[in-house]
Amino acid sequence: LLDWLANELIKSNWSMKRIHYLIVTSEAYQRETSQGNHPATEKDPENRLYWRMNTGRMEAEVLRDSILNLAGKLERQMGGQELENNTVFTTFRRSLYYSCQPEDDGKSPLSMLFDGPDPTDCYRRTRTVIPQQALALTNSSLVHEIATLIRSTLTQQSNNSTLEESDITTVHSLFKLILSRQPSPAEAELCLSYIQNKDNQTNSEPTREKRLDSLIRILLNHNDFITIR
Repeated sequence: LLDWLANELIKSNWSMKRIHYLIVTSEAYQRETSQGNHPATEKDPENRLYWRMNTGRMEAEVLRDSILNLAGKLERQMGGQELENNTVFTTFRRSLYYSCQPEDDGKSPLSMLFDGPDPTDCYRRTRTVIPQQALALTNSSLVHEIATLIRSTLTQQSNNSTLEESDITTVHSLFKLILSRQPSPAEAELCLSYIQNKDNQTNSEPTREKRLDSLIRILLNHNDFITIR
């Protein structure tokens, strides 16, 4: 396979873009992660023969760009000056435009938490799961801003509905937008109960808008959003 790819690289006038296209459009690359009732499940449970795609977590750049894209804030223009990592939470350029260097300021706060690239080791990235990742996706100023933007957009789209209908539509829209699937009946019921504050009606509870923002941040922490399948 490596010999064949090397030959294709030479024939395409050393175009790495052509090789990337070949890889990502191949049948092997586009296989699903689901095991289902595949006969190889018992014979090759560790997927050594790559009969399915392995699940994996989003890289730091993909995660940030995906969050920005959900709210329509990702700036897609190509080229431009390299950006400083201390602006990663306040600017909306694609993540590949932020500096990556061995010095102390060579990684953004998000990149340090979510296994960003190591400029001194380009072979393979680590994949970790640590509590600080969930805290960043819950408490960072960027995530709070994006949650408010998503909620505002969905609220405007359901202005002509009753409050009950609006909440149901909003829950289903959020799952479709963020997790690319519909909620299960149990998930929908739990989310509606939280949005409508059915368990606690005291005046000290957060407003409906704040609860919606909180639900959006919860879904951004969901395994189905962070995991690539």
